[in-house]
Amino acid sequence: MRFGWMAVSVAFMVGAGPATAERLAFDPAVVYRVPVDDAPYLGPKDAPITIVEFSDFYCPHCRRLTNVLQEVVRLYPGMVRLVYRHSLLDPEDGTLAAVASMAAHQQGKFWPFHDRLFSVDERITRGLVERVAVELELDMVRFRRDLDSERQLGAVRSDETLAAGLGVTSLPIVFINGRPISGAYPLGTFIAVLEEEFERASRLLERGIESSKLYAALVAKGKTRGTSLEPGGDESFVPSIDEAKIYPVGLGIKTHRRGPTDAPVTLVEFSDFRCGYCAKAHTTVEKLADIYGDDLRIVYRHIPQLGEDDSGRMISEAAVEAGEQGKFWSFHDRLFTARSRVNRAALERIAVDVGLDMAQFRAALDDRRHQSAVVRDIGAARALGVQGTPTFYINGRPLVGSQPIDAFKVAIDAAKVEAEALIASGVTAGKVYEESIRRKLAEATAASTADAKPAEKVDIDPVDYHIAVLMACRSGDGQQAAALFESVKNRQRRRLIRKDCKRLGIDLPR
Repeated sequence: MRFGWMAVSVAFMVGAGPATAERLAFDPAVVYRVPVDDAPYLGPKDAPITIVEFSDFYCPHCRRLTNVLQEVVRLYPGMVRLVYRHSLLDPEDGTLAAVASMAAHQQGKFWPFHDRLFSVDERITRGLVERVAVELELDMVRFRRDLDSERQLGAVRSDETLAAGLGVTSLPIVFINGRPISGAYPLGTFIAVLEEEFERASRLLERGIESSKLYAALVAKGKTRGTSLEPGGDESFVPSIDEAKIYPVGLGIKTHRRGPTDAPVTLVEFSDFRCGYCAKAHTTVEKLADIYGDDLRIVYRHIPQLGEDDSGRMISEAAVEAGEQGKFWSFHDRLFTARSRVNRAALERIAVDVGLDMAQFRAALDDRRHQSAVVRDIGAARALGVQGTPTFYINGRPLVGSQPIDAFKVAIDAAKVEAEALIASGVTAGKVYEESIRRKLAEATAASTADAKPAEKVDIDPVDYHIAVLMACRSGDGQQAAALFESVKNRQRRRLIRKDCKRLGIDLPR
């Protein structure tokens, strides 16, 4: 199973950082006093939000986080200052990339150099960093001198000393106005903290704090070191899926369902078309469809990984458009059997092959008309605690990973027996799915799934609605933003979303 979309555990994801005898963690509800000093930064110096990132160019999870942070900067133009500080996984032999980035910083090119290093798929060598420097048109004499200088290495060592003093023992970690997020979390986690920090910053500005002194004021009373953990303590702060529980799983997009609505068993799959384990599981699901026939309803839900580019979401949005044209499953099958990298051209070839209206298909990709549908699925997964792909729910009971077909058969057979007992007790076949979940949930949860359409009601938490509205505002689609905004009921959250969209040029209704 691929655990790319959400951090499973900080230690599991990246291993130990700088050696320490003390196990430390950072409480996401606590503010820490993290200095900015003269570190490279992107964005206004007096921005209401300062994000200090501790990272390493050799860390694959840091690469993933870089894409999330780039999305944050795009969503909040002019409102975020992003500060980069070094913390090396290998403090002795892993200094080349960090020192090279600081050499580029001396010529005002830290961030282009940073982006280029995080995008390469080859081993970082002296030759590679010099090629990148040439591409960025740096003064090579000066670059090589700085690359070999003790001064730039000293700047990196200074960051490492700071990280060790704070108690950073794993990567990546960021501090948002002092609030920590440890690991490569998805965008929704950042939005949740950002909206709270915008509110905190706004209160200080209203009291007369100068914007140039805002960050210092926000972290002035913060802690200076992480919290010590007892042996066996949980440092991950990450929700997990309990395979013994039943979850109120929504059915997502209507065109992504196949099989009878009154099937006794419903299998909901959270998947990514670029995930190798998902492709393997696709073969298993096809076999299950043949074995169980009309006794099994299959539902596909999107959870594209935030990768090195935006292609994961583009592929998912293309599949949604195929569904709008009545061809989701044939498009879905072609994606999972594609032998080469799926880019825009490959998507268009598949669209032609399955008989889509190409003008409509291209327009849907160009204007991102299905991005909110994909975000809803991501939100549903996040609310359920999904941490990797593929993740399945069989009548609400989770089955995680690309498991052997016999594991699925055991779960499906057990769910079928329970469903048949419900039908024998008088439950109509068309309501077996929601009733089988409802009876096994606590009363508070059951209330949200008791009607005939639980799928449309247990889909997304408020933070992810915030993301969906922001995406619509950013794309200039005021009508879609307003429609999504109607689903937000909390008065304070509505005010925050309205303020965010106003910055993006969209006025939302009150």
